[in-house]
Amino acid sequence: MPVINLPSQVSALGVPEDFDLCFVNERMQHQAPEEHSEPEGRRFRVYSPIEVVESWPDAYNAPGADGYLLSAGGARKLLEYVARDGFAADADWRLLGYSIAPDDYSRLRPDSVAFYVLRQIGRFGPERLKAYSLFPYLIRTAPSISDRNAEDAASQLPVELYVPPADFGIGPQLGPTVPLKGPRRDPAMEAIRPATSCRERYRLELL
Repeated sequence: MPVINLPSQVSALGVPEDFDLCFVNERMQHQAPEEHSEPEGRRFRVYSPIEVVESWPDAYNAPGADGYLLSAGGARKLLEYVARDGFAADADWRLLGYSIAPDDYSRLRPDSVAFYVLRQIGRFGPERLKAYSLFPYLIRTAPSISDRNAEDAASQLPVELYVPPADFGIGPQLGPTVPLKGPRRDPAMEAIRPATSCRERYRLELL
């Protein structure tokens, strides 16, 4: 839901004219914005997606795709990327991955969920969207019950997960490998194998 009366022109938000994508949702808001005075009449400023991700706690794992602006050019690029790369996994992480260049991954903490997930998307490319994140945000998701979470919890189908050796330096891969038995998000499995790091927590999120 919008948290303000939305302006009729994107230019009123201070988003650069060359944007392909601009996140405007609460979950993609910078967590530690710089304190400085704004010019008279200007309420908004933009950050690059990598600056936003740098501000997240290591365990932060849900950027959300519940609010963003997409230009016509950005839409065409996304269609080209999906036609080239196919589509699987979470839409929000894919949008974010297409907004951050692999060269910027070194700015992220190695034990963070973002570092782990974005490196999987880094194999796609090399093109990236001209993307920004608006501060403060415009859209907040209303409290609701997630249909997807309910379906995941009810599913008894095995989830296939491949965890490469540590020296590979990459994270979990979904694919045709050894299936893990049991329902998704099995509480018993989490109790037996408690997460000891952000990397392990993300692995359990896929179960």
